[in-house]
Amino acid sequence: MSKGRVSEVVKNLIKVGNENTGFAQSLQKVNILSCENGKLKAEFKVDETMTNHYGTLHGAFSSLILDNLTSYALVTHPKAKSAGVSANMYIEYLKTAKIGQVLEVDAIAIKVGNILGFTEMALKDKETGQLIVKGTHTKFVVSLEHAFNYTLFKMSKGRVSEVVKNLVKVYNESKGFAQSLQKVNILSCENGNLKAEFKVDETMTNQYGTLHGAFSSLLLDNLTSYALITHPKAQNAGVSVTMYTEYLRSAEIGQVLEVDAFSTKVGKILAFTEMILKDKETGQLIVKGSHTKFVGER
Repeated sequence: MSKGRVSEVVKNLIKVGNENTGFAQSLQKVNILSCENGKLKAEFKVDETMTNHYGTLHGAFSSLILDNLTSYALVTHPKAKSAGVSANMYIEYLKTAKIGQVLEVDAIAIKVGNILGFTEMALKDKETGQLIVKGTHTKFVVSLEHAFNYTLFKMSKGRVSEVVKNLVKVYNESKGFAQSLQKVNILSCENGNLKAEFKVDETMTNQYGTLHGAFSSLLLDNLTSYALITHPKAQNAGVSVTMYTEYLRSAEIGQVLEVDAFSTKVGKILAFTEMILKDKETGQLIVKGSHTKFVGER
Protein backbone atom coordinates (compact mmCIF):
# COMPACT_ATOMS: atom_id res chain seq x y z
CA MET A 1 0.00 0.00 0.00
CA SER A 2 1.37 3.38 -0.99
CA LYS A 3 1.03 6.61 0.96
CA GLY A 4 -1.32 7.99 -1.69
CA ARG A 5 -4.96 8.98 -1.30
CA VAL A 6 -6.73 5.75 -0.44
CA SER A 7 -9.97 5.73 1.55
CA GLU A 8 -10.20 3.82 4.84
CA VAL A 9 -12.94 1.62 3.34
CA VAL A 10 -10.59 0.48 0.58
CA LYS A 11 -7.70 0.05 3.01
CA ASN A 12 -9.90 -2.30 5.03
CA LEU A 13 -10.96 -4.23 1.91
CA ILE A 14 -7.32 -4.66 0.89
CA LYS A 15 -6.35 -5.68 4.42
CA VAL A 16 -9.01 -8.41 4.34
CA GLY A 17 -7.75 -9.57 0.93
CA ASN A 18 -4.13 -9.68 2.08
CA GLU A 19 -4.87 -11.55 5.30
CA ASN A 20 -7.20 -14.25 3.99
CA THR A 21 -6.29 -17.28 1.89
CA GLY A 22 -8.77 -16.47 -0.87
CA PHE A 23 -8.12 -16.08 -4.57
CA ALA A 24 -7.45 -12.31 -4.41
CA GLN A 25 -4.26 -12.79 -2.36
CA SER A 26 -2.54 -12.89 -5.76
CA LEU A 27 -2.99 -9.10 -5.81
CA GLN A 28 -0.58 -8.44 -2.94
CA LYS A 29 2.11 -7.22 -5.35
CA VAL A 30 -0.16 -4.55 -6.85
CA ASN A 31 0.58 -1.08 -5.45
CA ILE A 32 -2.49 1.15 -5.13
CA LEU A 33 -1.41 4.77 -5.58
CA SER A 34 -4.76 6.50 -5.06
CA CYS A 35 -8.41 5.57 -4.71
CA GLU A 36 -11.10 8.19 -4.12
CA ASN A 37 -14.34 9.55 -5.60
CA GLY A 38 -14.85 6.48 -7.78
CA LYS A 39 -11.38 6.51 -9.36
CA LEU A 40 -8.36 4.29 -8.70
CA LYS A 41 -4.75 4.33 -9.89
CA ALA A 42 -2.32 1.48 -9.30
CA GLU A 43 0.81 -0.11 -10.73
CA PHE A 44 2.72 -3.39 -10.56
CA LYS A 45 5.65 -5.21 -12.11
CA VAL A 46 4.77 -8.42 -13.96
CA ASP A 47 6.45 -11.45 -12.37
CA GLU A 48 6.35 -15.19 -12.94
CA THR A 49 3.39 -15.78 -10.60
CA MET A 50 1.17 -13.66 -12.88
CA THR A 51 2.02 -15.36 -16.18
CA ASN A 52 0.75 -18.02 -18.56
CA HIS A 53 2.72 -20.80 -20.28
CA TYR A 54 3.99 -18.26 -22.83
CA GLY A 55 5.66 -16.29 -20.03
CA THR A 56 3.35 -13.30 -20.50
CA LEU A 57 0.63 -11.78 -18.31
CA HIS A 58 -2.15 -14.33 -17.82
CA GLY A 59 -5.55 -13.25 -19.10
CA ALA A 60 -7.19 -14.33 -15.87
CA PHE A 61 -4.79 -12.21 -13.80
CA SER A 62 -6.03 -9.25 -15.84
CA SER A 63 -9.57 -10.40 -14.99
CA LEU A 64 -8.65 -10.44 -11.29
CA ILE A 65 -7.35 -6.87 -11.63
CA LEU A 66 -10.58 -5.86 -13.39
CA ASP A 67 -12.77 -7.58 -10.80
CA ASN A 68 -11.16 -6.27 -7.63
CA LEU A 69 -9.75 -2.87 -8.56
CA THR A 70 -12.96 -1.63 -10.20
CA SER A 71 -14.73 -2.77 -7.02
CA TYR A 72 -12.34 -0.67 -4.92
CA ALA A 73 -13.00 2.32 -7.17
CA LEU A 74 -16.74 1.72 -6.98
CA VAL A 75 -16.93 1.64 -3.19
CA THR A 76 -15.40 5.14 -3.01
CA HIS A 77 -18.00 6.63 -5.37
CA PRO A 78 -20.25 9.14 -3.55
CA LYS A 79 -23.41 7.25 -4.55
CA ALA A 80 -22.15 3.74 -3.72
CA LYS A 81 -23.64 1.95 -0.72
CA SER A 82 -21.53 -1.21 -1.05
CA ALA A 83 -18.90 -2.88 -3.23
CA GLY A 84 -21.70 -5.05 -4.62
CA VAL A 85 -21.45 -8.39 -6.41
CA SER A 86 -20.58 -9.05 -10.04
CA ALA A 87 -23.24 -9.21 -12.74
CA ASN A 88 -20.90 -9.46 -15.75
CA MET A 89 -17.38 -8.67 -16.94
CA TYR A 90 -16.11 -8.05 -20.47
CA ILE A 91 -12.39 -7.88 -21.18
CA GLU A 92 -10.34 -7.20 -24.32
CA TYR A 93 -6.70 -8.28 -24.70
CA LEU A 94 -4.87 -5.84 -26.98
CA LYS A 95 -1.17 -6.54 -26.33
CA THR A 96 0.93 -8.95 -24.28
CA ALA A 97 3.01 -7.95 -21.24
CA LYS A 98 6.22 -9.75 -20.33
CA ILE A 99 7.96 -10.44 -17.02
CA GLY A 100 9.62 -7.27 -15.79
CA GLN A 101 7.24 -4.82 -17.47
CA VAL A 102 5.69 -2.22 -15.15
CA LEU A 103 1.99 -1.74 -15.79
CA GLU A 104 -0.38 1.04 -14.74
CA VAL A 105 -4.02 0.49 -13.83
CA ASP A 106 -6.78 3.09 -14.14
CA ALA A 107 -10.16 1.96 -12.77
CA ILE A 108 -13.23 4.18 -12.70
CA ALA A 109 -16.87 3.94 -11.63
CA ILE A 110 -18.65 5.63 -14.55
CA LYS A 111 -22.22 5.36 -13.23
CA VAL A 112 -23.75 4.20 -9.94
CA GLY A 113 -27.50 3.71 -9.70
CA ASN A 114 -29.85 2.23 -7.11
CA ILE A 115 -29.37 -1.30 -8.40
CA LEU A 116 -26.38 -1.41 -10.76
CA GLY A 117 -22.90 0.12 -10.81
CA PHE A 118 -20.93 0.39 -14.07
CA THR A 119 -17.14 0.43 -14.04
CA GLU A 120 -14.25 0.40 -16.50
CA MET A 121 -10.54 -0.40 -16.36
CA ALA A 122 -7.52 0.30 -18.56
CA LEU A 123 -4.19 -1.48 -18.12
CA LYS A 124 -1.22 0.25 -19.81
CA ASP A 125 2.54 -0.10 -20.10
CA LYS A 126 4.01 2.54 -17.80
CA GLU A 127 6.96 3.36 -20.05
CA THR A 128 5.27 3.48 -23.47
CA GLY A 129 1.66 4.23 -22.53
CA GLN A 130 0.49 1.41 -24.81
CA LEU A 131 -2.87 -0.12 -23.89
CA ILE A 132 -2.50 -3.76 -22.83
CA VAL A 133 -5.99 -4.65 -21.60
CA LYS A 134 -9.29 -2.86 -21.25
CA GLY A 135 -12.48 -4.08 -19.63
CA THR A 136 -15.89 -3.30 -18.16
CA HIS A 137 -17.45 -4.64 -14.96
CA THR A 138 -21.13 -4.34 -14.05
CA LYS A 139 -22.12 -4.93 -10.42
CA PHE A 140 -25.28 -5.23 -8.34
CA VAL A 141 -24.92 -2.51 -5.71
CA VAL A 142 -28.05 -3.10 -3.64
CA SER A 143 -27.51 -4.49 -0.14
CA LEU A 144 -25.54 -7.74 -0.10
CA GLU A 145 -28.54 -9.72 1.14
CA HIS A 146 -30.72 -8.49 -1.72
CA ALA A 147 -27.93 -8.79 -4.23
CA PHE A 148 -27.60 -12.50 -3.60
CA ASN A 149 -31.37 -12.87 -3.95
CA TYR A 150 -31.06 -11.41 -7.43
CA THR A 151 -29.26 -13.84 -8.05
CA LEU A 152 -2.22 -29.18 -9.35
CA PHE A 153 -4.88 -30.56 -11.86
CA LYS A 154 -6.07 -33.92 -10.76
CA MET A 155 -6.14 -35.97 -13.97
CA SER A 156 -8.96 -38.52 -14.17
CA LYS A 157 -8.86 -41.76 -16.13
CA GLY A 158 -11.41 -40.34 -18.56
CA ARG A 159 -10.96 -39.43 -22.21
CA VAL A 160 -8.32 -36.71 -22.19
CA SER A 161 -6.03 -36.18 -25.18
CA GLU A 162 -2.27 -36.42 -24.80
CA VAL A 163 -1.95 -32.78 -25.95
CA VAL A 164 -4.15 -31.63 -23.07
CA LYS A 165 -2.35 -33.91 -20.60
CA ASN A 166 0.91 -32.28 -21.60
CA LEU A 167 -0.58 -28.78 -21.25
CA VAL A 168 -1.89 -29.61 -17.79
CA LYS A 169 1.49 -31.05 -16.82
CA VAL A 170 3.16 -27.79 -17.86
CA TYR A 171 0.73 -25.78 -15.72
CA ASN A 172 1.13 -28.03 -12.71
CA GLU A 173 4.91 -27.73 -12.80
CA SER A 174 5.03 -24.00 -13.48
CA LYS A 175 4.89 -21.12 -11.02
CA GLY A 176 2.45 -19.21 -13.22
CA PHE A 177 -1.02 -17.93 -12.42
CA ALA A 178 -2.80 -21.06 -13.69
CA GLN A 179 -1.37 -23.21 -10.89
CA SER A 180 -4.51 -22.13 -8.99
CA LEU A 181 -6.36 -24.69 -11.12
CA GLN A 182 -4.62 -27.72 -9.67
CA LYS A 183 -7.73 -28.82 -7.76
CA VAL A 184 -9.90 -29.00 -10.88
CA ASN A 185 -10.53 -32.55 -12.07
CA ILE A 186 -10.74 -32.95 -15.87
CA LEU A 187 -13.11 -35.80 -16.67
CA SER A 188 -12.90 -35.77 -20.46
CA CYS A 189 -11.50 -33.59 -23.22
CA GLU A 190 -11.85 -34.52 -26.88
CA ASN A 191 -13.20 -33.24 -30.20
CA GLY A 192 -13.45 -29.68 -28.94
CA ASN A 193 -15.44 -30.53 -25.79
CA LEU A 194 -14.31 -30.65 -22.16
CA LYS A 195 -15.98 -31.77 -18.94
CA ALA A 196 -14.53 -31.13 -15.48
CA GLU A 197 -15.56 -30.73 -11.85
CA PHE A 198 -14.18 -29.36 -8.59
CA LYS A 199 -15.16 -28.60 -5.01
CA VAL A 200 -15.06 -24.93 -4.03
CA ASP A 201 -12.52 -24.30 -1.27
CA GLU A 202 -11.18 -21.22 0.51
CA THR A 203 -8.37 -20.62 -1.98
CA MET A 204 -10.96 -19.96 -4.72
CA THR A 205 -13.12 -17.46 -2.82
CA ASN A 206 -13.64 -13.73 -2.39
CA GLN A 207 -14.12 -11.70 0.78
CA TYR A 208 -17.73 -12.93 0.99
CA GLY A 209 -16.58 -16.56 1.17
CA THR A 210 -18.05 -17.39 -2.26
CA LEU A 211 -16.43 -18.34 -5.57
CA HIS A 212 -14.31 -15.43 -6.80
CA GLY A 213 -15.35 -14.00 -10.16
CA ALA A 214 -11.77 -14.05 -11.37
CA PHE A 215 -11.43 -17.75 -10.54
CA SER A 216 -14.39 -18.31 -12.87
CA SER A 217 -12.52 -16.24 -15.46
CA LEU A 218 -9.44 -18.43 -14.99
CA LEU A 219 -11.61 -21.49 -15.66
CA LEU A 220 -13.07 -19.83 -18.75
CA ASP A 221 -9.63 -18.86 -20.03
CA ASN A 222 -7.83 -22.17 -19.57
CA LEU A 223 -10.51 -24.83 -19.90
CA THR A 224 -11.93 -23.44 -23.13
CA SER A 225 -8.34 -23.40 -24.43
CA TYR A 226 -7.96 -27.07 -23.56
CA ALA A 227 -11.24 -27.83 -25.34
CA LEU A 228 -10.13 -25.81 -28.36
CA ILE A 229 -6.80 -27.60 -28.83
CA THR A 230 -8.66 -30.93 -29.24
CA HIS A 231 -10.95 -29.59 -31.98
CA PRO A 232 -10.25 -31.30 -35.34
CA LYS A 233 -9.66 -27.92 -37.06
CA ALA A 234 -7.44 -26.39 -34.35
CA GLN A 235 -3.76 -25.86 -35.16
CA ASN A 236 -2.83 -24.38 -31.75
CA ALA A 237 -4.29 -23.14 -28.45
CA GLY A 238 -4.13 -19.53 -29.68
CA VAL A 239 -4.08 -16.32 -27.66
CA SER A 240 -7.01 -14.47 -26.10
CA VAL A 241 -8.81 -11.67 -27.94
CA THR A 242 -11.91 -11.19 -25.74
CA MET A 243 -13.65 -12.86 -22.81
CA TYR A 244 -17.18 -12.19 -21.59
CA THR A 245 -18.40 -13.64 -18.28
CA GLU A 246 -21.87 -13.55 -16.71
CA TYR A 247 -22.31 -14.28 -12.99
CA LEU A 248 -25.76 -15.73 -12.34
CA ARG A 249 -25.45 -17.25 -8.86
CA SER A 250 -22.93 -17.46 -6.07
CA ALA A 251 -21.21 -20.72 -5.06
CA GLU A 252 -20.12 -21.39 -1.50
CA ILE A 253 -17.27 -23.38 0.02
CA GLY A 254 -18.03 -27.10 -0.21
CA GLN A 255 -20.23 -26.92 -3.31
CA VAL A 256 -19.23 -29.26 -6.13
CA LEU A 257 -19.37 -27.56 -9.52
CA GLU A 258 -19.36 -29.00 -13.04
CA VAL A 259 -17.68 -27.33 -16.01
CA ASP A 260 -18.67 -27.77 -19.64
CA ALA A 261 -16.35 -26.06 -22.14
CA PHE A 262 -16.72 -26.37 -25.88
CA SER A 263 -15.47 -24.93 -29.16
CA THR A 264 -18.41 -23.52 -31.10
CA LYS A 265 -16.46 -22.53 -34.24
CA VAL A 266 -12.82 -22.77 -35.32
CA GLY A 267 -11.64 -20.79 -38.33
CA LYS A 268 -8.25 -19.98 -39.83
CA ILE A 269 -7.91 -16.74 -37.85
CA LEU A 270 -10.36 -16.85 -34.94
CA ALA A 271 -11.85 -19.54 -32.73
CA PHE A 272 -14.99 -19.13 -30.63
CA THR A 273 -15.51 -21.05 -27.38
CA GLU A 274 -18.05 -21.11 -24.55
CA MET A 275 -18.21 -22.38 -20.98
CA ILE A 276 -20.97 -23.07 -18.49
CA LEU A 277 -20.43 -23.68 -14.77
CA LYS A 278 -23.20 -25.50 -12.89
CA ASP A 279 -23.95 -26.84 -9.42
CA LYS A 280 -23.49 -30.61 -9.67
CA GLU A 281 -26.32 -31.46 -7.28
CA THR A 282 -29.03 -29.05 -8.45
CA GLY A 283 -27.97 -28.35 -12.03
CA GLN A 284 -28.37 -24.61 -11.42
CA LEU A 285 -26.30 -22.38 -13.67
CA ILE A 286 -23.63 -20.44 -11.73
CA VAL A 287 -21.54 -18.78 -14.46
CA LYS A 288 -21.52 -18.71 -18.23
CA GLY A 289 -18.98 -17.16 -20.56
CA SER A 290 -17.52 -16.90 -24.03
CA HIS A 291 -13.87 -16.73 -25.08
CA THR A 292 -12.63 -15.65 -28.51
CA LYS A 293 -9.07 -16.59 -29.45
CA PHE A 294 -6.69 -15.70 -32.26
CA VAL A 295 -5.48 -18.98 -33.79
CA GLY A 296 -3.72 -17.71 -36.93
CA GLU A 297 0.01 -17.61 -37.48
CA ARG A 298 1.90 -15.11 -35.31
